Amino acid sequence: MAYFIPDGGIAGIRSLAQTWREADVTLFLSSEEFSRGGGPGGRVDMALLHSIFDGFEAVQVLCLLRSQWQFLQSVYLEISRSRPPPPPLALLETALTHGMVDGLWCDYNGLIDDLKTGFDPKNFCMMSFDRAMLRPDGIIGAVLDFLGVALLPEDRQRITAYRANRSPQPLSTWASFAVAGGQMPSDALQAAARTAWDLEFGPERKGCLFTRRELDVLRLRFVPANARLPCALPWRAPGTDTIFRDDLSADFWTRLARRIYFDQAGPSPLRTSVNTTKEGVTG
Repeated sequence: MAYFIPDGGIAGIRSLAQTWREADVTLFLSSEEFSRGGGPGGRVDMALLHSIFDGFEAVQVLCLLRSQWQFLQSVYLEISRSRPPPPPLALLETALTHGMVDGLWCDYNGLIDDLKTGFDPKNFCMMSFDRAMLRPDGIIGAVLDFLGVALLPEDRQRITAYRANRSPQPLSTWASFAVAGGQMPSDALQAAARTAWDLEFGPERKGCLFTRRELDVLRLRFVPANARLPCALPWRAPGTDTIFRDDLSADFWTRLARRIYFDQAGPSPLRTSVNTTKEGVTG
């Protein structure tokens, strides 16, 4: 784990703990890396992590949990920022078999078992990501309330109105990797895929990385597992107007091919305009 502080990782966390241990403050650390259970990034030593904060008045663990299909889609998009992600079907099979993807728990019972090796369960707070998103002030507002941060209404509104780190469109991202054939797609190819999506479906249309059948398989696997959690975690199904991976028809791929062709061909010296009138078509 590396953070934007000197030394990063464990050294950085130790430095933060030492700096603020005697101060009258609430130290809030947030990272999905705290849920890492293996893989290339290693496994978090929860007992060591807890020991770093010896001397603090209280240590609480807040987990924001989301429906597994959303979590897997988010992991896919995060991986795609730096390297080719596994195909959606491979991602699905890994999650079903191991309960984690890219070393991160997607069976949250495994995450809780990991946390128990270092932290007292009575200090756990499990929160539904989807329910928090429904709040007028969203996730940030839910976390501020958990922390007991008192802000003037105008200050809270200024903070919660800003949405950072928005994920890219999942299906246009997947399409660009599909065309790139397992390599990192160029910026031009990714832009072409986004344009094709916008033209075919509209820029605000939601997409789901998985097919309907794959989504059903995930639901059957993880809804019973979620029922064993110490909090209610509703399964949030995609909206009725969502485009699934198996909805991408020849029309979308034709648009994408056309955008790629336009990029390669460059600007044309000849332009054709078409004017449709009651008398006919001229151009």
